Amino acid sequence: MPFNIDEYQKTLFPYAYNILGSAEDAKDIIQETMIKWQNVDHEKVENQKSYLIRAVINGAINFKGKQKERLSDYPGEWLPEPVQLETEMDRRHILSYSLLVLLEQLNAKERAVFILKESFDFSHAEISELLNISIDNCRQILKRAKQRLNPAAVSRSDKDEARLKQFVEVMLNGNAEALQQMLTNDIKAVSDGGKEASAARKTIFGPENVRKLLLGVFEKFFKHADVRISYTTLNHQPALLYIEGNTIHLCQVLQLNEEGNIENIYFIRNPKKLNQLNFL
Repeated sequence: MPFNIDEYQKTLFPYAYNILGSAEDAKDIIQETMIKWQNVDHEKVENQKSYLIRAVINGAINFKGKQKERLSDYPGEWLPEPVQLETEMDRRHILSYSLLVLLEQLNAKERAVFILKESFDFSHAEISELLNISIDNCRQILKRAKQRLNPAAVSRSDKDEARLKQFVEVMLNGNAEALQQMLTNDIKAVSDGGKEASAARKTIFGPENVRKLLLGVFEKFFKHADVRISYTTLNHQPALLYIEGNTIHLCQVLQLNEEGNIENIYFIRNPKKLNQLNFL
């Protein structure tokens, strides 16, 4: 079967992205892997796909440490870059946004083990071979990762759009009481502006504080008559895009609980992360 570089890049993307939480960095790792692949004796590679997956995973693990160092002076919170799920591979294997946020608590190897087991259903034997660790060590790493994460449930997409429309309508009407009722008691709002956009530097906790933040942000953007809101889904979760002309100024990714109330909301203002979204 001929080697199709485009198909391999699509296959490799979820592995790199889930580890790094950045589409741009994931694409860089894949490109580096493909460049190195050109100098490999392909006749000696028994399974090309496994070889490239291993190379990309190890490349992403090594890069994750550099990524952390690079972000040491990042202003405020750093959030993963949201992405569209364009292919069946993306839809099956790319993690929910809330889980990607939680994964930032883990080191790169813990993150890789968790992703390979939970997202790709690799066996412990397969993971130990890929990461060059023992099977017992693999099990211990996964156990430790799960204890630290206790990952939350993903929103149910069939209810998301109706809830989003209600959410926007409440803000349009300036109904502070109704908005606060849509928020859970332990809600938190996390903002990421990078170095180029203004955003809250600290996490905001509690329904009253988050309600004030939401209404303030909404009023700021809707002072401009040509700003529109687009409803979408990113990383399996409902999201709102605030768009003016050809520019996305803000992305809000929401996490809903079983009752459809908002328990986490992520504000992405960093232009480099917004530029990757193709909704215009």
